[in-house]
Amino acid sequence: MSTMSPSAMPRVFRWSPALALAALLTVAAVTAVLDRGGDRFVRWRDGTVHGPWRAVFDGHGVNGSRGGVISLRPKPATDPAETHAGLVVSQARYGHMDFHVRARTVAQLRDQAPNPWEAAWIVWAYSDEHHFYYFILKPTGWELGKRDPAYRGGQRFLATGERSFAIGRWYRVSVVQRGATMSVRVDGRPVTEFTDAERPYTGGSVGLYTEDAEVEFREISVRPRP
Repeated sequence: MSTMSPSAMPRVFRWSPALALAALLTVAAVTAVLDRGGDRFVRWRDGTVHGPWRAVFDGHGVNGSRGGVISLRPKPATDPAETHAGLVVSQARYGHMDFHVRARTVAQLRDQAPNPWEAAWIVWAYSDEHHFYYFILKPTGWELGKRDPAYRGGQRFLATGERSFAIGRWYRVSVVQRGATMSVRVDGRPVTEFTDAERPYTGGSVGLYTEDAEVEFREISVRPRP
């Protein structure tokens, strides 16, 4: 399916419009434009740092922020064998933590019929592009998984379910990690809990990811736990 793709910090990071503006004004490698509403869109180029975030790659498209919303929009794929992905990750690393974010899939971008996983991904325990956990808000259901090159295809599917997530709608996602055990709630409702008994990732960055879809994230916070 996907081609992509420690200790807790003694503080809480919270993404806000004020923090975004202060950080973005100090970064040279950005492009800023005004939309009709007057909000400032700032492009995040690969490898640049923006407050608590580092832009990893944009999939030949555009990553950036506007009015406290982080947007990822990779280049639309025109071939069934082609995938374009966008990823940003936190500068801070976390062990035990509570991670909260509102996320939505704005549009699936593939020229032909989209794949169900081409949607908003929530990432945590990230150390590099090949080692992290993820949760996907798919229009056909949900998926909890793990990127690990030790598995065939570099990926392990941990849990799936039939609850679907509509394109264009915002969802509140909460991820709790305590050692090898992780749980996910969406809009306050429990979705899944899983304990990884095979080479668990017990710390790393949090991240925001997409494949062949325009996605947005806002109201992001991470709280380290003892």
